[in-house]
Amino acid sequence: MSIVTTGDLAVRSFKCCVVFDASNGRIHHIHDVVTIEGAEEMPDDAVAREAMQLAAQRGLDTGSLETVHIDPEALATEAEYRVDPQTRSLVALRRDSPPAR
Repeated sequence: MSIVTTGDLAVRSFKCCVVFDASNGRIHHIHDVVTIEGAEEMPDDAVAREAMQLAAQRGLDTGSLETVHIDPEALATEAEYRVDPQTRSLVALRRDSPPAR
């Protein structure tokens, strides 16, 4: 995912945290946090807490859900993903269309 800012603002960091079902790896929520240069960067544990809070606000039962931080660039819009609960890593299940060349 590409982040575009206005003016001369530069991106300091781009974090991505997914909320997934620990029993089967199904992803229920993806939470992105972009920090612009000059702003205080949110710690990873705060990003994870916020992701869970937002999932709960959406009506999800967070009792069996967990979070994992992933590289935001790992998510391609044309793929479907889950998390491998054993390795806590992102797994691409299928692509809706072939990748661009």
